[in-house]
Amino acid sequence: MWVFSDESRNSLRMRFVDAQGQTLQPTSDPLTWKGRRWIEFKISDPKGAGHWCGPNDGVIRWPVRLDCPLLVDSPKRKTSGTVHFAGTAWVY
Repeated sequence: MWVFSDESRNSLRMRFVDAQGQTLQPTSDPLTWKGRRWIEFKISDPKGAGHWCGPNDGVIRWPVRLDCPLLVDSPKRKTSGTVHFAGTAWVY
């Protein structure tokens, strides 16, 4: 998807749930650029993604359902900024 960033250093995350109820949450690189950039979340390879519930082992059991398409998160600090996104595409 296209993301417009204002260098806020926040992180973008998406969240999905697999067939056994495990929640997985991959994270993009921090928003360190100014302007637009194309980013992708590769859910087929969730190494490093947070995970909880269900088996809680980080292994995806298909099919999956989208829980949260885009989540803006910050590393335990007060933050502000503007993020725009467009052109969301789901490829599998």
